[in-house]
Formats: sequence, C-alpha cells, structure tokens
Amino acid sequence: MRLMNPFRLSWQIVFRSRGVRVGVLFALLSGSLLCGSLNAEEAETGRQDLIEAEQLGSPELKIPGVRGVNVTHSYLSSTVESLSQRIDRFFGENRIYEEATGTYIQARGSLIYNRGGEYDFDGKFRVKVDFPQLEEKVNLVIESDDDRDAEEEYNRITTGADVNDELDDNEITAAVQFVLQQRKKWTLSVRPGLKLSDPVQTFIKLRFRRNEPVGEKWLARGTLQFAYYNDIGLENDWHLDLERAIGNDNIFRSASTVHWQEDVPGNHLLTQVFLLTHRIDHRQSLAFEIGNTSETRPNLRDLSYFSSLRYRRNIHKGWLFFELKPQVIYRRETNYQDEPALVVTLEALLGAKYLK
Repeated sequence: MRLMNPFRLSWQIVFRSRGVRVGVLFALLSGSLLCGSLNAEEAETGRQDLIEAEQLGSPELKIPGVRGVNVTHSYLSSTVESLSQRIDRFFGENRIYEEATGTYIQARGSLIYNRGGEYDFDGKFRVKVDFPQLEEKVNLVIESDDDRDAEEEYNRITTGADVNDELDDNEITAAVQFVLQQRKKWTLSVRPGLKLSDPVQTFIKLRFRRNEPVGEKWLARGTLQFAYYNDIGLENDWHLDLERAIGNDNIFRSASTVHWQEDVPGNHLLTQVFLLTHRIDHRQSLAFEIGNTSETRPNLRDLSYFSSLRYRRNIHKGWLFFELKPQVIYRRETNYQDEPALVVTLEALLGAKYLK
C-alpha cells in the first residue's frame, strides 16, 4: 500500500484536476472575502483599539481633503499589520527575516516524500547578528545559499535533492546589512556581501519597503530590491502585497512579484500567489496557498501552477516548530502533470524583533 493514499483528500483540496485554473479557484475564494465586511463586534474592537491608541498619545496621521483616514490608518496599524506580523513571524517568512532587527537565527530541515516512494531533503539556515552599540542599524548576515532558492521563493513549493547532494552543494553567503533610513511606514537598507563559492562571488543589494492603507480594510506593502552580482550582473525584484484581516485570527493576502535578471534580457518572471491563513490558537496555525508563475519571453506563457496546505505547530517554548505540508505543482516542462509531495519540516526560530 502506498503512503500517499491517506492524503488523497488533501490532494483533492490542492488542484487534483489538471484542467482547473488558478483564476477559477481564486474567484471562488476571494469573491466572498471581497464582499464580506467586519461584523459589529470586530468594528467595536477596532474602535476600542483606536480609543486606547489615542489615550496613549499616538500621533495623528491625516491626508488633506480626506476624512476618516486617521481612523482607517490607526485601525489598520493595530489589526492588519500587527496580525500579519504575528502570522509571518510564526511561519518564519522571508519578510520577517529581511526586516527584523536584533539577532535572529532560523534553521530548517525538511523531509519530502514524493510520488513513487522517493525521498528528498531540503535544508536552510540563516543567522543575523546585531551590533547593539550601533543601535540596530548594522547586522552581520550569514545564510545558506543554493541554486533552488529562486524556485522555492517564487513557487512557494519546497523542493529537494538527495541528502548528500544537499549537504555538498549548499554554499554560504556572508553580508553586512546597513539600515540607511527607518521610519514608521518605510525602510531603506543596503547589503554588500560575499558568496563563499569557488571562486568567491561578490554582490550588493539595495532594498526599499513601504506600507500604505488602501481603503478602509486593506493594507498594501510594496518592496523593491535592486541587486548586482559580479557573475550574473543586475537583478531586480518588484513585490506588492495586498492584505486584510478577516476577524481576529485570519489574514487574506495577494502577493504579486516581478523578477528580472540582466543575463536573461527581455524576460521577466511573474508570480501571483493567494494566501489565506487561520490562527487556530497561540500554538497552531493553518495556511492555504495557491498561485502560478509565468514568463514574458518569448511570449507571455504559464510556467507552473502550485498549491499547498500547511499545518504548523509550536512544539517547544515558542522557538521550535513542526510543520506538515501536502503540496502539488503542475509544470509546463512536464506537460502539467501533477507532482504531489508531502513535506515534513522541523524548524527553529530564535529572535526576530520586528522593525518599528
């Protein structure tokens, strides 16, 4: 009996039919979300948060000629952004790693069970060391780096390799991150560094992030990153998140990314992801994700569709996490045949104080 049978229902949740398109699922998922509104209890909670903020002397934020923006921004700041931060911190998302101050350590090991009984392994570690005497403006950043990082980042699907290959092929990058400017709504940082390969490669990254409320219930977060590598040249990323809180324990997010590299002129990698998270309690959370990738050269065409359902649990004192994730991906290169896998992950997260 194959191990995959107990998880057949999971695959039905995540794209069992090859003909199903991401847009159809998103229309069903987001239609109810966009039409929904906060109930009276949630609205009252938002008003209470605003009253408490005003009593503490929070600065008033106004836009000339627009009424209610201060209320909207205060509500978003105390609900959407704070809830989003808590969820991303719980799941160890890249956003928290990139924007956290203080010392931060992330170490992860994943065992991947593929169709046919094959096992793969995926591992990563990240260390950010704060220099207290520099008021959290400078960090030493050391992390593992391998050729699959781009696929994992844009497909949001855990990939793997033979355990020995994984250990042999991993390379290390070391960099110093300087926070050039830091405000309530935006941050600018630069990160020069080295990739400890043979030969050693150099790079520098400039990153800008800004938050802005959109309407009464949505929050937008835009990120621009410009990088230069001495082996491949320039590389740019444009990232836009649109998110809203649904009650006190859920976040819906639309994440759009455009990726460009100088060594692939005229081509852009486009990624669209829709994410719905649910906080079960302070120790458990769920995240359901669907999305696709496409490219613009030689013409606009889809590269893959993917989906995953993540169950994550804090198993030891807020720093050790267990994660179970059934996932499936449909790739153009394999004629969109379904590629299901079950990923079991053990992850340690230490530190991560978010930028204020």
